[in-house]
Amino acid sequence: TAGVWWNYASSKCADNYALKVLSKRKTNCCQGANTSVDILNDAKDLIRRFTFVIDMACMDESLIELARVLNLPLPELKYHKKQLKKHAANRFTARERIGNDTLYEYLMSRFRRDIELYEWSRPISLVDCSHLNLNNNTVDERA
Repeated sequence: TAGVWWNYASSKCADNYALKVLSKRKTNCCQGANTSVDILNDAKDLIRRFTFVIDMACMDESLIELARVLNLPLPELKYHKKQLKKHAANRFTARERIGNDTLYEYLMSRFRRDIELYEWSRPISLVDCSHLNLNNNTVDERA
């Protein structure tokens, strides 16, 4: 419902969550739409140190590739595949799921630094999801 979405949108916990986790500045780091680009750069600096970055948009393909690179047995992926099949016919963009343009624009503005981080990280991910046949390869559709 719209009330649930507005509660989420206003939550301090959800405010640029990825930046909060990845930034070295743990107090007052995220200020919604006014979050500093320095916080974004802190998170990028940390991610640059990672050996592997995985895009959740193609988790199964990424885990298969990770297993291949590390010469490990393939992981069991049945659960994730079942979930994808269950929801495949129900793919809507975030804007469509939210059903309120004002709320959608507010979310996009408030979480813009998290979105920038995600867009920045996509090309360095272990698997480039944009080359896969996925319905959800843009922020608007994955948000």
